[in-house]
Amino acid sequence: MSGIAAVFERNGTGAGPAIIEGIADALKPHGPEWSRTLVSGPAAFAYAHLTNTPQARADAQPLHHAPSDTVFLFDGRLDNREDLAKRLGMGAQEAGTLPDSAIAQACWLRWGQEALGHWVGDFAVLHWDARNRQITAAVDPFGRRCLSYHLTDTRLVIASMPKGVLAHPDIRRVVDRRKLAEAVGRMFVVQDETLFEGISRVPAGTILTVGPTKTQRDRFYDIEARIKPIRYRSDAEYVEAASELLSQSVQARLRSGGPVGSFLSGGLDSSSAAVEAAGQLMAAGKTLETFTSIPEAAWDGRLEAHVYGNETPFVEAIAARQPGITLNYVDCAGLKLSYGSGDYFRCSDTLFPAYNNAHWYAAIGQAAKAKGVTALLDGTFGNMTFSRRGDDLFIEQLMSGRLVHFAREFRARRKGSVPRSAKAIARHLANWAVLSRTPRVIRKARQRALGLRSADLLQSVVTSDVLDQFGSVARWEKRIGRTLGGPYQSSKDKWLVLLKHHQSALTGEMNQGFAAMHGIELRDPFADRRLVEWSLGVPADQFTRNGQTRWLITRMMANRLPDQVLYKDRYIGRQAPDWHLKFTRELDDVRAAVERAARHPLLSEMFDYPDLRSALDTWPGQTPITDGGGTFDGRALPLVHQAINFVEEQERR
Repeated sequence: MSGIAAVFERNGTGAGPAIIEGIADALKPHGPEWSRTLVSGPAAFAYAHLTNTPQARADAQPLHHAPSDTVFLFDGRLDNREDLAKRLGMGAQEAGTLPDSAIAQACWLRWGQEALGHWVGDFAVLHWDARNRQITAAVDPFGRRCLSYHLTDTRLVIASMPKGVLAHPDIRRVVDRRKLAEAVGRMFVVQDETLFEGISRVPAGTILTVGPTKTQRDRFYDIEARIKPIRYRSDAEYVEAASELLSQSVQARLRSGGPVGSFLSGGLDSSSAAVEAAGQLMAAGKTLETFTSIPEAAWDGRLEAHVYGNETPFVEAIAARQPGITLNYVDCAGLKLSYGSGDYFRCSDTLFPAYNNAHWYAAIGQAAKAKGVTALLDGTFGNMTFSRRGDDLFIEQLMSGRLVHFAREFRARRKGSVPRSAKAIARHLANWAVLSRTPRVIRKARQRALGLRSADLLQSVVTSDVLDQFGSVARWEKRIGRTLGGPYQSSKDKWLVLLKHHQSALTGEMNQGFAAMHGIELRDPFADRRLVEWSLGVPADQFTRNGQTRWLITRMMANRLPDQVLYKDRYIGRQAPDWHLKFTRELDDVRAAVERAARHPLLSEMFDYPDLRSALDTWPGQTPITDGGGTFDGRALPLVHQAINFVEEQERR
């Protein structure tokens, strides 16, 4: 991942070379190999390079096209570059050596903004049209890359990360109180906002166009419009098509500037990606380094009965079955939960949404870097694609009147699924049958009468006064398209909401932060646009059948993953099961941070400090197995500690 940036003086005054050089310097963590700047009248551009593909070694951005007097900057990867090159009429030899930025520029010169719809991959792009004095910015459909910007009537400052924007001398680094409160409240759903005052984000799948007087924002990608019904003649054809898509996606992500590794857990997503990658690498005489987070030996081992916390037996079984996998275990022994957070804040300019996992993310990054890895595969999008549970099937069967099929599948689910799964299905069906037909005003009254809050907000210690002051909950409900305690949503609808508002809200910053910390690019084979669109068009009965959930990926990997990985449906993996042990090590630091926050002008009214102090004073000596009652969950304490550390880190810069 590289860094790109631009400054556009909308009133026509010349852009200052010293300012763009300062921005380029700020982006060096994201492009440490070399940087270049270019001034074009009222606009100036910066590029900081990190080699992410073999062809990227020939990169020479910013790219100026003299005949059209345009400037082009590209951060990313084109996974369909061969197809694009053919459509552009390029020869195989030329196409094989050109960096992705040059192919992307050729696409833009041929098709203009419509080129964005032809690209498959992770990307952020800036395009300057000097003749029309207009700059265009865009980010890939799922926000795997990112762009932040500050816009006034006279100036646009835009960069891969907020730090690039904040490097402009006229822009102050101020943490936004509302945005911070909503982030700690786990409302990571506003794609066009960062945590800083006056700095916005280009949303995923969106084009931002800025001219001397006009600003326009348009979506170039609408996932719902892209989903087409997928219907084959046999169950086997779905497995064949899905397997081809996974192979294609993994192959594209193995094109790297150096060795590729993979996260590996006992789940179906990262293991499927790793096994496919190992097979492809073996054919080229290479092996796959994998990295697994495991609890340290001092952990007390406390977990719910249906949950497992140690991935070791599963990943060992995977490696025994699939040659070419080298296992690396990371236990973070002796570390605090906040390990690596300072570096993460400096590199990502945001919070880590799953904060209990941040320490092992950092430790795995260090371990992978020590092995020479330059790209890591993960399986973040797996649950919304090939390994969906398929609970939509019950609604489909009821709506179509297939009651016999419904009864048969429901009985099978009761016998063969996760404990309480059938009860959960029944509860969802009741919501669908009753609440989805109840007027919104009545649903809201019911919610208030029962004192219902969302699970995410229940884990927050942000005071209701602060959330009410900003109208945060109402805006959150509107953004994600549902009300708390509202109607049933199919898993497909839920994933569509997450894709639009949540999944890509921080993905780009997380990826950029990880790359800046370790020089390693995160790549998710399940986030391939072709794969995502296909998965969401597949009927629900391909994801669950005869009580077997995640039926599609189970069939895909039937001869490639061990049975103990494929058929552990009664068990759920818990990431960072030793979080309590690691957080306990820093309780004194947390107490001191809470007292500083209670006196801090930005934080003094944000948190419920009596609850925080009570939670610290009554901190359990063992890992809590169930959530606490009331409106406070002790596991929210790490989120609060992270927020305090983030604010203090920004004030030191």
